[in-house]
Amino acid sequence: MFASSSTAFFYLIKKNPAVIEARLRPMKIKEMQSWDVIFLAIFFISYVMIFWLASKEGVTISSWSLPFGAASLIVGFCISVEAMAVNKFFEKTVRIQNDRKHEVIDTGLYAIVRHPGYVGFALVFTGTALIVGSWHALFASCFTIFALFARTEAEDRMLKKHLQGYANYTTRVTKKLIPGVW
Repeated sequence: MFASSSTAFFYLIKKNPAVIEARLRPMKIKEMQSWDVIFLAIFFISYVMIFWLASKEGVTISSWSLPFGAASLIVGFCISVEAMAVNKFFEKTVRIQNDRKHEVIDTGLYAIVRHPGYVGFALVFTGTALIVGSWHALFASCFTIFALFARTEAEDRMLKKHLQGYANYTTRVTKKLIPGVW
């Protein structure tokens, strides 16, 4: 994991150093949307729960889960990193970044779905649960994915209302997370 994170870091430094700087900045809870504070807490707790539940339960999913989990984790990680490489406004929190002249990003994966980073995160959560081989951990990852869907909906509403050009973008890229579905 260290090697892949290091590789991603150096790739992003080269492709989009602004996103590294933005993601390393401490979060300012006072400036966050109240719903986003809740979602970030859910994501953190759910991710910890995946490992905690797996440690309590042990491996209960058959050995088929390991290769599928690894593939899901790798693909999800790559999607998330590529979303960050294209979008200099990709931060931990949801906000209109007037201080950075926020604009709509509609290239790369953002030409296919409006929130590709969340697609990647969902695959990472699922892959992690499959790798640890626990049905309870898989349930925790599903809970996290449902929270991601809810965050996507809330973020989309906020961006349509406050980010110039986003409403028009939603008419061109109609799917939020799943091409051809939602």
